[in-house]
Amino acid sequence: MKLENFLITPLTILFLIHSVTAYSSYYSDIPFFIKFYVLVLGLHHASMIAFLWEIKGVSKSKVWDNIFNANICGIFITFSLALLLYNLYLNSINWRHLLVICAGLDIVAHIFADITLYYLVKPIIKEKLNLFKYRYLALYAGITGSLFFLIIYNLKIKFPTVSTDLPFSILGLLFAFTVFYFVYSPIIISEAYREIGFVRKPFSLAGIGALTFVISSILVLYVTFYHIETTIRHQLFYNIAIYVLASIFSLIFYTKFIVEYPSLLERKWKALMPFDFIKIATTLALFFLAVSLYFSAEKYLELPFRLEILLPVLLGLLAIFITVIYILSYTNSIYNKSKLVYWIYLKAGLFIHVASTLYVLALIILLWKTLNNIGKYLSSFFIVLVFSFYISYAMDLRTILKNLGIRTRLTKAEITGNAVLLYAIFLIIFFFILLTYGKTSLILYDIQIESYPFLLFSIAVFLVAYISYLSVTHKGFEEMMKKNIWSELTYISGFLTFITVYLLYTSEKNVQLFLFHDFFFISYFVMLLIEIASIRTLGYHPIHKKGEKSLMYLFYHHTSAYFRVDYLEKKWKKIVDTYKHLDSKLSTIKYNPAKRSFDLSELNEKARTVVAVAMLLEMYQDRKDLGKVTPLGERDIKREIKETLKEKVLLLPADLRSKFDEDEYYPLLYEYAINTIIEKIKPFVPVEEHQEIFNKLKRVDDFFESLELRDSKINFKTEKRISRRNFIRYLKMYLRSIEERFPFEDKLLYESVKELVNRDLSNYGFSVVDLLDIVPSGINPVDRISGGLKKGTMTLLISEENKYKNEFLESFIRQGLKDGDCNIYATSKLPSQEIYNNLLMDFEIKKTTLIDLYQSIYTTSPVSSIREEPHKIIIPPTIISWKISLTKAVKKYSKEEHKRIVIDVFNDLLRYYNQDEITKVLYRQLEGLRKWNCTVIIVLYPKTFQENKYEEIKKWFDNVLILVGREKTYLNFDKLHGGLPKKRSIPLEEQW
Repeated sequence: MKLENFLITPLTILFLIHSVTAYSSYYSDIPFFIKFYVLVLGLHHASMIAFLWEIKGVSKSKVWDNIFNANICGIFITFSLALLLYNLYLNSINWRHLLVICAGLDIVAHIFADITLYYLVKPIIKEKLNLFKYRYLALYAGITGSLFFLIIYNLKIKFPTVSTDLPFSILGLLFAFTVFYFVYSPIIISEAYREIGFVRKPFSLAGIGALTFVISSILVLYVTFYHIETTIRHQLFYNIAIYVLASIFSLIFYTKFIVEYPSLLERKWKALMPFDFIKIATTLALFFLAVSLYFSAEKYLELPFRLEILLPVLLGLLAIFITVIYILSYTNSIYNKSKLVYWIYLKAGLFIHVASTLYVLALIILLWKTLNNIGKYLSSFFIVLVFSFYISYAMDLRTILKNLGIRTRLTKAEITGNAVLLYAIFLIIFFFILLTYGKTSLILYDIQIESYPFLLFSIAVFLVAYISYLSVTHKGFEEMMKKNIWSELTYISGFLTFITVYLLYTSEKNVQLFLFHDFFFISYFVMLLIEIASIRTLGYHPIHKKGEKSLMYLFYHHTSAYFRVDYLEKKWKKIVDTYKHLDSKLSTIKYNPAKRSFDLSELNEKARTVVAVAMLLEMYQDRKDLGKVTPLGERDIKREIKETLKEKVLLLPADLRSKFDEDEYYPLLYEYAINTIIEKIKPFVPVEEHQEIFNKLKRVDDFFESLELRDSKINFKTEKRISRRNFIRYLKMYLRSIEERFPFEDKLLYESVKELVNRDLSNYGFSVVDLLDIVPSGINPVDRISGGLKKGTMTLLISEENKYKNEFLESFIRQGLKDGDCNIYATSKLPSQEIYNNLLMDFEIKKTTLIDLYQSIYTTSPVSSIREEPHKIIIPPTIISWKISLTKAVKKYSKEEHKRIVIDVFNDLLRYYNQDEITKVLYRQLEGLRKWNCTVIIVLYPKTFQENKYEEIKKWFDNVLILVGREKTYLNFDKLHGGLPKKRSIPLEEQW
């Protein structure tokens, strides 16, 4: 660790202590142990955030969010415990040493939490963990200093008192249950932690820290209940309640982390949290606070209002609450299906609206007996409008659900939980109003927003602008949620509710006695802003951006514009199961609700293209699919895919390619191929000459009438469809026309075409042989000079028996195997097994036939008649056997299939027959092979025939090549189709 980094924390502590010393002169009555406790806990909370920053850089799992939430609750624990210790310190003089011990134990518990998290984070980061980086200096100083001054400044804050010990009992039960569950869960899953090697130690440390924290809490409560007066204890109730509730939530978040951490490996442990305990705890906490506030506010119930009126009101509120519960259920259902942030915004706005509505209702209840007739009419009208608003809102959502095909069903647990939550919120607001009745506020008491017409005018203009904004059709998800009569009623009732409250406030002066009543107007402002912000999240752009036509843009655009995420995830699972063999990372890709898409950046290019196309087709194959926003069908999405992929659609797997009309894409491939060749040979054949070439081709075939040369590129004037076979035919016609005008050796043109084939067209299953009358020989000297052998030509190779001759022949067949040609190898010089070993080990032999004369001449097991085996024909050394076997081998393949033939048998047949017989057979077979789409190499020895006979034989061949030399072998070009090269003799290398 670097020295400067090591000094950061001590220097930060010294700076904070100096600040504390200076600040303490103003609060000298606050004991030092409380200041020290707050300072150390501030550093703890800052370090927890630093730990989470480190781990979030490596692990994106949401399990770490539980630690963050627990840390936030820990800040409330620090504040409430410091507040409680301070008040206990003032009121329990003889037991102050226990308070110091409580603070120390709480510090120790949080230190163990730091150490535990360190041991959990370090193995995952897999590098040196450094929490003394410069960027953390501001974090330590800022958070610690802010918390210290904020807590110390508010230590003398006073809360309302309660009139009985009953809330303490309820609070104790909640805390006891939470502690029991916190201890129970780790014990159950301890075996899972035992299997995770590095977690065992932090698990033990966490247990010690938890035990220390519980002991600290028990000591605090012991002093509170047994060593201070009852009156003071009642005054400190809310101090204790905040501390206990913050502890409960912190323990729940830690428990959730403990359960979810091993569930990353063993999903079964999630069964330990079958419910949303955070929601349950929040509901119970709010209900508890509502009950507690009753015991704080009951002394105010002798004012002009009576408690008896509250009971029928609570019953009447049930109707409103049921509609709100349905709204919440509908909102949750649509969010679960769509994962749109829009619904989270609406849910937040709904809670604000409910809270502001309940405030006004509570205010009406408390003022009812003092209201004049106008006030009562306005109050009644307000209640009717509020109920109408929620009914319209619920019916609006119900209509949307029906249109989207989403079913929802309220459970008893959901109804009960939400009802308790809403009643708790109402009671908290009601008793809060009682406790603050007639008091002053430094914030809003003297402002009285309803007294300012300008502000009212601004609000009215804002509402009108908002309604106008909603009336505009947006290009987004809102198109799926078409406005209906219920939407209009919701807007109208909401606006009238606002006006009614304004009139009520201006007609009743007693309203000003209620603290924060003006927050109603502010809440409406906030709701409107939330509504507008929510609608902004619905927008998307259905048309491609200019210049942006990539497949990935198309994929991300349509997946982000898909409403029903549940449909989308099912379709994605189907795609993953089908194509997971293309890339192992495909199975790890999940839908990201925040970005509303799948991140395919980690996949290889082929897998990325295939799954994007498959997903797009899957999304739009059903026109009735309620999941999509755009009204596109399968034909529309295919058109968009065509615009982005173009001819590359033909590269898709067969199952996807079959969903497209391939004949629509070969014209695109034709354009690409022709334009690539034009660009390559531009220095030799000017673009202007291509116009003449195509004019000539138009007279030969009507197909070329649809082509035009524009801006140095060939394009189809109209939509065109051509088959794969015609693609080859028309491309070959163009290449033949180019050959006639090409000013240099053909091999320059052939090289350009070969480059196009090898780089691009080979991916579509085309070979050089398909497009050119040139057959790559696989023999570098030949291919380098001539581009290859002319397709269908006969080549005579004159050579002595040596390794170069065999390598020459093997290279020719090996190239045929690569190109997918049919291959026939007839030899009397090499055993068939050696040929298999040299040639066929790395290739399929389905289109290869060996004619073996070697076994009958050079082995002790000759055959007396033709014997056929898989991919091999063994023959005796007779002319008739040779003729029959070659005919069988050639006619085994169709005339359309190109065949490569090597014949190295005539030199040995001359041992049994005279030269005239052999030359006669040779001549007739050459004539037959020319008719059967064969490119042939025949081997003869240099001295097999007389010189004049050789000259006659050479005339039968299109190419004559001679291998000469012993120590250094040369390849001589004696005759070559298309013309002899300038350098007619080339030394052969060891490797072709």
